[in-house]
Amino acid sequence: MTGARSAADPAAVAAIDLYGLGCLAIELALGQPPFLGETPKALVFAHVHQRPPALAELRTDLPVELADLAGELLGQDPAARPPDAAAVVAQLEIIRERAAAARSAACGCWWSTTTASACASSGARCARPRPLAGRRRARWPRGGGRG
Repeated sequence: MTGARSAADPAAVAAIDLYGLGCLAIELALGQPPFLGETPKALVFAHVHQRPPALAELRTDLPVELADLAGELLGQDPAARPPDAAAVVAQLEIIRERAAAARSAACGCWWSTTTASACASSGARCARPRPLAGRRRARWPRGGGRG
C-alpha cells in the first residue's frame, strides 16, 4: 500500500493504480485475488502485512518476466514499483516480443508477430499471423446492449 501519502498527490495516485493493476494481474492469472480476508479490516491487514502469492511458482506456464512484473506492481514500497503505466506497457511489450520469439523458435517458423496459429511447417502453435481476408469485426447490436 502507499502508506500515509495523500490520494491528491499525483505520484500517490499512480502508485495506487499500479498496485491495483498488480492485484488484477494476480487475480486474472490465479482466478482469485492476491489477498483474502473475512472482513474488510482483515483484507486491509492482509494487503499491508502479507506477501503476495509467488506467481512464478503457481503458474509455471507464464513467462517469468510477467510474474516478476506482477510482483513489482504489488511491492509494499511504492518507490520500488514501476514509475508509471507507460513503463509497465513498455515492459509488457518486451515480454510479448520475447514470448513470440520463443514460440517461433520452438516451431522453426520465421514469423515474428504474436497472433497464435498453427504453424504450417510443423503443426505446432507458433506466432505466425492468421490471414484476415474474409473476416469481419464483431459488432455489438444497436443500442449498445449485449442481448
